[in-house]
Amino acid sequence: MPRLAAAAVLLPLVLASCAEESAETVSVEGGDWDWGYEVAPRHWDASAFPLSVVYAEDFDDDFSDGDYDDDGLSPLGRSALAWDAIVPGRRLFSLPLRPTPNKEHPRLIDYKDWEMGIYKHRSWFSEEEAPEIRGAVAAANLYTVPLDPFAPWNGVRIVHVDVFFNYRDFTFSTDPASARDHDIQSVAVHELGHLLGLRHPWDRDAPSVMASSLSSFQVRREPSDRDWDVLADLYGDVPGAGEGPVRAAAGAGGPGAGWDPDREDLVRITVALMPDGTCAHHEDGVPVLRHPRGRKPSSWRWRRRASR
Repeated sequence: MPRLAAAAVLLPLVLASCAEESAETVSVEGGDWDWGYEVAPRHWDASAFPLSVVYAEDFDDDFSDGDYDDDGLSPLGRSALAWDAIVPGRRLFSLPLRPTPNKEHPRLIDYKDWEMGIYKHRSWFSEEEAPEIRGAVAAANLYTVPLDPFAPWNGVRIVHVDVFFNYRDFTFSTDPASARDHDIQSVAVHELGHLLGLRHPWDRDAPSVMASSLSSFQVRREPSDRDWDVLADLYGDVPGAGEGPVRAAAGAGGPGAGWDPDREDLVRITVALMPDGTCAHHEDGVPVLRHPRGRKPSSWRWRRRASR
């Protein structure tokens, strides 16, 4: 991917001139930057596919009989299938998704378990416990492991992800013509893109299901050519992934290889889908990147955080 490749080239140069231990406050036109693992490439190990993701059985209350397709897939299942269809004959997700009792924990870190899920949150997270997703329509919470802690620009391996829908502040439906409700399938496709390692495009007008904002008037259920290219580029470089894009090896599913909730080198990355496009990215609860309404920061600076 051109942007990530550029970051990989530029960041070593920036690091070489910013070796001091003290934190530096950075302000840049168009956005604030505090670089962490969030900007580095992130992907699953090929052995993790097909990914086993559960969904809160409470979502079934939102679906009518007509919302299930001929294969019995719900709108959530079809959201996963939309990514699977990128490479015919190769599976990214284990389908159909399996229902599970809903979980509404008060803190994001309380979902650090052995089940990757898509959950309803009717009370949403408090600002004290999860300020990074305040006002979000939905959010993805990723646990990752650095490929090289001394070279963060080399990227991270995803080992666990959970997705949350904000049912306190927003309403969702399967009706694409609704101007009041967010389209549940569009939100799910977006969040599953994050689960696979995709980011928000800098250009808010880019034809992408990964755009940083989604209003109740918008429906984006099918990944665009741009999304397909980004995913192919990402997984075409994964060691062991085979030749060509997204060669998903059969695996046990569930959290990725190396997942251990107690391991000390986990890096938690949280990305929120906002209704207005203002987007903040967090690493272990600390803001690392903010870009207003889809604009890319005009310059890149490194800030060494005092602690993780």
